Amino acid sequence: MHARDAIRAALTPPASGALVEAAYVVRQTQPLERADPVSRMDVPRLIFVLRGQRAFTTHAGGRTYVQRVRPGEGFYIPPKVWLSRHYERPYESVGVVFQPDFTRFILVRRTAADLRKKATEPSIAAQHHAAAAWDAQGRALGLLLERHPHPEPAAVYTRDLLEALLLHAREKLAQAEPARRGKALFTWRAACQYIDEHLETPLDRETLARALDIHPNHVSRLAHRFAGCSFNAYVRGVRLERAQEWLADPRLTVAQIAARCGFSGANYFVRCFRQRFGRPPGASRGSAFQAPPAR
Repeated sequence: MHARDAIRAALTPPASGALVEAAYVVRQTQPLERADPVSRMDVPRLIFVLRGQRAFTTHAGGRTYVQRVRPGEGFYIPPKVWLSRHYERPYESVGVVFQPDFTRFILVRRTAADLRKKATEPSIAAQHHAAAAWDAQGRALGLLLERHPHPEPAAVYTRDLLEALLLHAREKLAQAEPARRGKALFTWRAACQYIDEHLETPLDRETLARALDIHPNHVSRLAHRFAGCSFNAYVRGVRLERAQEWLADPRLTVAQIAARCGFSGANYFVRCFRQRFGRPPGASRGSAFQAPPAR
């Protein structure tokens, strides 16, 4: 089955009733104090669980919350929200990422075999990039979800809004993938999204190539074409930019920040930071530090 058809089938409402049984909305959060792997994206996303159970941790108002999402339940994540993902049980889910100029659909599976092998990431079973932007209707539904004052999953209003957003996204599956000459840019955007979400883990060309179902050499070509540097240099730059955000949090040590940004050790992180910004990480804490342009 074609990737687009597989995702469309997963998002088809049953004849007997609604597609979404319950909905959750992540409220604006703070970075987690715990050492769990964390991720944040600058665009909204939606996760719909098909089988098994997905779990996330968020931190807000000095409290930590663990949310478990079961089959038939959806999870809306606004932009710039911190999350920690847990892969403790098998599951299958569809993720929708609303980029400004395209929509990415990902069918993800984590099997019992993955758990036995202690695989750090689930497998991408299918993905599709629709040349359809995050439009006015989608933004309106997203804002209504973010501003609704009653986040409990039993709220019919929240559930119906999330189902409307999910079905609105499903309509975009009818749009073909970008033309060949523009497909490289969409693939690079998907690569950047993956990197942003997995900064705390070891990242190399092979890992990213498996996630996107492309050749490792193509990863290098994309980095040189769109970022103007090697793949490793791009990843290091993204890690350093993320480190600047963590440095504003006084609860974290430099060593903790290095680990959360995927550096192999604090000393290596300090060397990279000084080389990039001209000063050590400690000098950037508690000040309105502005980074010079990337070289």
